[in-house]
Amino acid sequence: MKKKVLLIVTVLGAMIPFHVNALNGSVNLECDKVTLDPGESTTCHVTGNITEEVSTVSAQIKVGEHLTLVSVSTDSIWEGDGEEGNVQLYTDVNKIGTFKIASFVVQADDTGGVSTHVSLTDVHLSDADFQETSFTVPDVEIQISSVSTINTLSNLTVDGKTITGFSPDITNYRIDVGATVSSIEISATKTSDTSTITGDIGVKKLSYGENRFEINVTGENSIENSYILIVNRPESRMLSKLAINNQEIELQEAVYEYTVTVEHDVTSLTLTSELQNPDFVTFVDDFGPREITDLKVGNNTVLVKVVDRDNQELIYTINVERLDSEENPGKDDEGSTPVENPDTGVSRLYMIGLGAVLVAMIAFIWIKKKDCFKKI
Repeated sequence: MKKKVLLIVTVLGAMIPFHVNALNGSVNLECDKVTLDPGESTTCHVTGNITEEVSTVSAQIKVGEHLTLVSVSTDSIWEGDGEEGNVQLYTDVNKIGTFKIASFVVQADDTGGVSTHVSLTDVHLSDADFQETSFTVPDVEIQISSVSTINTLSNLTVDGKTITGFSPDITNYRIDVGATVSSIEISATKTSDTSTITGDIGVKKLSYGENRFEINVTGENSIENSYILIVNRPESRMLSKLAINNQEIELQEAVYEYTVTVEHDVTSLTLTSELQNPDFVTFVDDFGPREITDLKVGNNTVLVKVVDRDNQELIYTINVERLDSEENPGKDDEGSTPVENPDTGVSRLYMIGLGAVLVAMIAFIWIKKKDCFKKI
C-alpha cells in the first residue's frame, strides 16, 4: 500500500508544471562507533537539517568490505522503507529544521585490523509540493575500522640471539646459561604494529636457579597474550675473585690452576678470594683467604678449597714462583757488594785442618792393616 501511495505521489508530481524551489541545509550521517571489534555491530543515523519543508527523501546506503548491512529502520513520521539499503521515504507532515530520517545497523566480520567505510549516496529531497529541488547533497562517508586481534610476537631474543625453537604460537620457553652469567638482555618484536608489548623487556639480573620472565603482548582489541621465559642459572662453586698481594688473577671459567711469579725478596703474601655464590658454597677451613709466610725460592703450591651444600669440593691451585737472587736480585743485593760474614775465614781454615787430620788417620789405619811398619 505504501509503495502504491508513493507511486501516486510521484505521478502527480510529474503532472504538475516543473519548477525549482531552493532548499538549504544538509543531510548528515553519524555512527555510534567507528572502531569495532571483529563481529561487533554499530548503529548509524541519518538526519536532516533543512530550512524549507521536505516531503520525500531518497538515498542509497552502501557499506564497504568486511561490513554487512543488518537492518534499516525509519523514524515514525516517515512512510516507506529502506530495504537492501535503498531508502525511499515520504511523509504527510512535511519536515523542516532538524529531523531524523533513518537508522541502520552494520556488523563487522571476523577479519581484524582492516579499514572500511559506510556511505550515503544519491540523496534527493522533494519540497512540500513533492517537487524535487535543485538542492544537492554530496555523498557522505564515514570510515569504520575493525580492530586487530593479533597479539603475538614475531621474534624473541636473549642477548641478541633468537631463542631456539621460537614460534609465534609457542608461548613457553626455557634456556640454560652458564653459572657466571649474572644478567641477560631480553628483546621482543611484535607481529602487528597495532599491538603493544609490556613486561620483562631489557636487561634483567639473574639469580642462581630458575628465573621467570613474562613478556605480554596486547592486541588492539585489548586481549593480552603472555610469553613465559624460564632462564636457568646453575648454582656456582666457582670463585668470583682471586688475588695475590692485591694483584688480581684473571679467572677463567672451568680453569682451576694458575701460576704467579713474585720477586725474590717476597717472603710472604696475602691471598684474597671471594665466592660467586656464598649462599651455596663456603671455604674449607684454613683454605680460604689468608696470610702465607715463609715462601721458599722456586715453586710454592697454594690451595684454595670450597665445598658446596652437597659436600662437593672444588680446589684452586696457585703456583707461586719466587725468583732466586741470580734470576732477579733482591733489593738488598742490587748495586751492592755482598758483605762476608766475619767468621767466614776462620771457619774455612778450621774445615781444611779437620780434613787433613781425617786423611792422615785413614792413611795410618790402612798402613797398619798392611803391616807396612813391620816391613820397614
